[in-house]
This record gives sequence, structure tokens and C-alpha cells, in this order.
Amino acid sequence: MLLSLLSLPAFAESTTPSVADKPSLYIGIPPQRPPYAYLDAQKQAAGILVDAVQATCQYMQTKCEFVSGTPDQLLQDLQAVKLNALLVVDAFIAPEVDKLQLTQPLCKPKPLFIQKADASVRSKPEDFRGANLGVLEGSIFHIYLLDEYSSQARLKAYPFADSAVFDLVFGRLDALFAEEAMIKARITDTSLEGYLHFKVIEADPKTLPATAMVLALREQDTDLFKDINNALQATLKGQNCAQLLATPTTKSTKK
Repeated sequence: MLLSLLSLPAFAESTTPSVADKPSLYIGIPPQRPPYAYLDAQKQAAGILVDAVQATCQYMQTKCEFVSGTPDQLLQDLQAVKLNALLVVDAFIAPEVDKLQLTQPLCKPKPLFIQKADASVRSKPEDFRGANLGVLEGSIFHIYLLDEYSSQARLKAYPFADSAVFDLVFGRLDALFAEEAMIKARITDTSLEGYLHFKVIEADPKTLPATAMVLALREQDTDLFKDINNALQATLKGQNCAQLLATPTTKSTKK
């Protein structure tokens, strides 16, 4: 099992080791993807997916340490055996190319369009003809819009979700395409909802790439992959990501 590469025990114990005796798992996370994963004011890992990973680690009786970085750097660290797993929020990755295996989702993403309440209801590509449609840059939602909507709408990709929300509020976007938990955390469960009167429309139910809200591991780490997937199966309830917003937070640590 890969854990032995990180910390080789001096001798074998006949009893089950405690959490303190086990080598830590190092999990790479993006530094600024609220509400999923981010660094708080104390530079500690936080977010609904960080909490879900912590619950999985507790079930496995293993301590998890969180390491933040850019997606490219984290992927390099994973492949260089500096990390045990990488938290993929909604990025597009190619497991076959990068020789990765993906766990089951930590939660189910639900894509939505959000727009001003006084605008006509839009959800299909033809509804957005000539409109300005915002999306998070490089995400699977961005790729989906490029495939399905770019022939009709003017797409504007943002590196940070808050910038897209800002432009939506001030009328520089006609609609924003994003995941339900982000929309609830940044707009509909805040003062913006009542003051500016937004409405939410469910997106066309075509399948998005299955690389959202998962953990990515090296393809050769089969034992660890099986252990994590079993723990996810035991600790998760198949809920939508927005349902995790009501879950009490767990204190997390950063390397």
C-alpha cells in the first residue's frame, strides 16, 4: 500500500494501530474555491468538500493533512508521490492521460442558471441568443457551455466566482451558469437574493463530464483507492452538494 512509502514503521504491531500511529494522508486542494475547498483567515483548509474528506479520514482512522496549490502543481505533486490524493472540485481532467483513477463523487453537482427575476426564463441554448453568459474558467461547466451554448451566447469565463457574481449583480451578465452550492452560498442564501430578486432555472439535464467533486489517485494505488472508496460509501449519503452547506464544519489542517 502506498502509505508505506511515506512512513515505514520500525516494527510490526500485533494490534490495530491508532490514528496517531498511522502515517498521514496528504490531500491536495485548491486554495480558493468556496464553498467547496479554500483556506480560511487562519490559512486552514475549510469547505464542504474538505469536511466530507475529513469525515472519510475519520472513518478510516487516518489523519489527513491538506496541501493547497494550483491545479497543475498539485497534479505534479500527486504524480511525484508528494500527495496521496487530489480533490477535484469541477475541473476537467483526463484520467487515462494522467494515469489517474477517480473515486465516487463526494456529492452530486447540480448545474443551474441564475439571472435577474424580471428577465424572461432562459435555459436552452437558443434562449441565450446574443446574451452574455458567465461561467467559471476551465471548469466542466465552462466546457459544457463551449460545446452547447457558444454558438448562441457570448461566453465570459471568470477565474473567480465572486467576480462573476459581481458582474451579474451589476448587469454585465444576463445569466450565470454554476453549481447549486456555489449559487446558494454566494447569492440565494445571502442578502442579494431578496434585494436584487434573482431566480434560478435548472439547466438542461445533459450529462456533464464525471470529473466533479471527486478524489483523484494514481492508478497504481489500488489498495488506497479501495479503502477510500469504501469509506466514502460508508460516510456519504448521495446528497446534492448544496445539502452539505448545512453540515457542521470539521476542523481541518494544512501542511
